[in-house]
Amino acid sequence: MTSEQGRYLPALDLQLRADGARNFRPWRQVAIRVSFPLGITRDKWERLSQSMKNKTFLMATLAVTISVLVGAKAQAGTPDPDEVVKGLYAEQKAGTGPFFQTKRRAVVDKYFEKDFANLIWNDAVKADGEVGALDFDPLFGSQDPEISDFEIMSTGWGGDEKFGADDKAVVQVTFKDGGKKKMISFQFQQGKNKQWKISDIRYPNLDNLLLKELFLRARAGN
Repeated sequence: MTSEQGRYLPALDLQLRADGARNFRPWRQVAIRVSFPLGITRDKWERLSQSMKNKTFLMATLAVTISVLVGAKAQAGTPDPDEVVKGLYAEQKAGTGPFFQTKRRAVVDKYFEKDFANLIWNDAVKADGEVGALDFDPLFGSQDPEISDFEIMSTGWGGDEKFGADDKAVVQVTFKDGGKKKMISFQFQQGKNKQWKISDIRYPNLDNLLLKELFLRARAGN
C-alpha cells in the first residue's frame, strides 16, 4: 500500500489458534491480514458501522410493528359477541335465520360453533318440517312470544370467575314477554381463527335450561 492510494483503514489482523492444544506450536498459527481500501479514517468507519447497526435495528423494529398491526387489523375485522347476537336476531326476524330450516347450513355455521351447529341442523333435518326437540322460539324461550323492552347487553368478557376463561364470553339479552321480565344468556367460544361463535344458550326462566342439553337428551332418547 502506497501513500498515493490515500488514507486507508489500518489492517485488521486475525489470528486463529487451536484451542485446547497442550503445547502450542507456531506452525499451527494462521495470520490473516485484511485491508479495506475505503479511503476513510478509522473514526469515520466506526461511525459508519454504528449507523448501519442503528438502521438494522430500526428495520427489525419496523418489521415487528407491521406484523402487530396486520394481526390487529385482522382481529379488528372479527365482530364482538354482542354484534354476533345482534346479527342473529336481525336475521331470524327477517326470516333468514339459522333455526327451523334445512336449506342453508352455512347460516347455522355462521353463528354457532361446530358441535352446537350440528345439533341444531340435525334436529331440523330429522323434524322434516314438523316439531322437533326444539319446540319453542330459541331466541325468546317461548312458544308465542309477545316482546317488549328488548335489549342486548354489552359483551361480558372471559378472564375471571364470572365469565370463564379468556377464550369465552357471555352476552345477555333482556326483554319482557307478555309483561314478564325474562333473560337469555348466550355462551360464546373463541375459535383458533379468533372468531366468536355461540357454544350454548341458557334460559334462566326455563329452570336454567341449556339448549345443547335439550338436543343431547332428545338424541339419547331416540
